[in-house]
Amino acid sequence: MQTTTNLGLKKPEGTDVVNIQDLNDNTDLLDSVVAAKETPAGAQAKANTAETNAKSYADTKVAALVNSSPTTLDTLKELATALGNDANYAATTAALIGTKASQVTVDAHLAEEAQLYAQWDAEDLTLVSGILTTDSLCWQGKNVQYTQPATSMGLVTIAKATHAGLRFGKFSVGFRVKCTNITSTNTVTTLKVLDAAGNVVSSIALKGTDFQSATAYKMFYIAFDNMGQSAGNVFTFAVTSEAVASVTISIDSILVAPVHVGNYV
Repeated sequence: MQTTTNLGLKKPEGTDVVNIQDLNDNTDLLDSVVAAKETPAGAQAKANTAETNAKSYADTKVAALVNSSPTTLDTLKELATALGNDANYAATTAALIGTKASQVTVDAHLAEEAQLYAQWDAEDLTLVSGILTTDSLCWQGKNVQYTQPATSMGLVTIAKATHAGLRFGKFSVGFRVKCTNITSTNTVTTLKVLDAAGNVVSSIALKGTDFQSATAYKMFYIAFDNMGQSAGNVFTFAVTSEAVASVTISIDSILVAPVHVGNYV
């Protein structure tokens, strides 16, 4: 008596005695196997359930990835566009940060500038008394100076003097200034006259080559008019340090003298 490979059903051969029970056993086994098979409706139900579960899982994962991001940044393409499509964005950003002054440098510069202004206001430049009767003004100081760091901090106002009630007329203002770099062809300092609103009335930009000596002061003059354009006839005379690294600008006096004056108002 032979049997099938998968289910072990009995297969009588020509010389075998056919037993009705063997046939019944074969039939019962086939019936149980067929009954265990999935029906089309059952298979479809399971497929539908699996699809729903997969979609729910994917939606949950995507929602966690987006995590309430704004609609303009909730796709990979939008994120790539926002990063300039730069595959090396982190390296590019780090390189840009490396070109900026460190917080330590900025803090030191701000502290130095604050100290400079405090010294200026307190003692470094004083209006000489007893000279106003001729409409001449003279401020004298104690070698007020500022040195641009090796990494230039840009334009800095290092000294200024303000006077109100100046007569109408034409004036000449002299700045006694010194510069340590007399070879630079760049602007190292700018001397300015400003009105009450901070507008530049007159100015002169000086290069290092405008100075003949790195150790001696030199007087520079600029002219300006007071024709009532500045509220309260207020004028400020200022000296700046320009963005040239490691250059020291010093000033020890500012002199304002009339060229032609009118009547007081």
